Amino acid sequence: MPAHRPPPAVRRPPWRLEAGGAVHRLPGPATRPEAALLEAASGIGHQRAPAAPSCPSYHRGAQCRLPSFIASSRPRHVHNPRASTRPRRQPSTHPADPAPRSFIAGGIAACGAVTVTHGFETVKIRLQLQGELQSKKDAPRMYRGVFHGVGVILRNEGPKGLLRGLSCAYVYQMTLNGCRLGFYEPTRKFLTTALYKDDQVQSFGVNLFSGASSGILGAAAGSPFFLVKTRLQSYSPFLPVGTQHHYDGALDGMRQIYRSEGVKGLYRGVAPAMIRTGFGSSVQLPTYFFAKRRLVKHLGMEEGMPLHIASSTASGFVVCCVMHPPDTVMSRMYNQTGNLYSSAFDCLYRTVKTEGLLAVYKGYFAHLARILPHTVCSSVLLASLRHPADPVRF
Repeated sequence: MPAHRPPPAVRRPPWRLEAGGAVHRLPGPATRPEAALLEAASGIGHQRAPAAPSCPSYHRGAQCRLPSFIASSRPRHVHNPRASTRPRRQPSTHPADPAPRSFIAGGIAACGAVTVTHGFETVKIRLQLQGELQSKKDAPRMYRGVFHGVGVILRNEGPKGLLRGLSCAYVYQMTLNGCRLGFYEPTRKFLTTALYKDDQVQSFGVNLFSGASSGILGAAAGSPFFLVKTRLQSYSPFLPVGTQHHYDGALDGMRQIYRSEGVKGLYRGVAPAMIRTGFGSSVQLPTYFFAKRRLVKHLGMEEGMPLHIASSTASGFVVCCVMHPPDTVMSRMYNQTGNLYSSAFDCLYRTVKTEGLLAVYKGYFAHLARILPHTVCSSVLLASLRHPADPVRF
């Protein structure tokens, strides 16, 4: 019986294939045991190494080109026009904002916007209270429109009359819009991650729910401040409309309400406030981002100030149409002390029955004159505050 011969020694091929089809001569045989084991497991050691291509510089360790029949055996890249033209999704350059930062940024942006638009808010409230529960033919018209109302207030009360309740409005805006703008994005990302496993998915239902819930939360928290603000703005020593309340300021107003009506008085009208803000918040940010995407897609607009202004204008118009009827009910519920209406639905019913269906749209153009610049300013300021290193560009 022939003696058993040991397997031949494991040899490593004396060449290496590099990028571009080049062959590089290796200096010597494999000496590491792990290399021998790997070659034995793959069967390389039982095969004869291919002959090196003839090249004058082969024995000097230089590079040579493979023959055509070897080079042609390499896998070739197949051109796919769909794959090459499809835009790759770029990762976001901005980290996700934490809730405290979004809260502060949203509040500061809203305060900057309300400074510009507070005068129109005063005119809007007085137009909504004008002729309250009176027939149209019997109701006096002391304020005939937006600019007439601004002129009348400036002539009789001065700039102070237009800016009544501004300090209270700052606290209200920090609370309301801080919650609304600050918690919208975290809520949306949480829901889209839970439902779609991707926080970049844009779902209309999720956006609607996130906007409404964050707005309702902010309205409930800021209701006492809005109540005092409404009563301060409705007060006029020259041309009074509705129930008049004489407060020396926001703190004095809250003190008087608490002494006479308790905590319940501070939260009078909170139900229509939540409905009104829920309506507005549910459409404000979704319509803003919807308009922004459509403007980029169809008009080719780039990121910058014009895109923010156009998107915010479209969003503000939709918000005003949706939230003005509950806004009128809320203003009347806030301004009364419980002697006129028992609930928000009672206020709506009596207003429509006495003054007509269009009574819920009293002060609509003043509201539009306030909300359009307010939405534009708050959106632009919010974008600048969230990413100060990448400011909004013209």
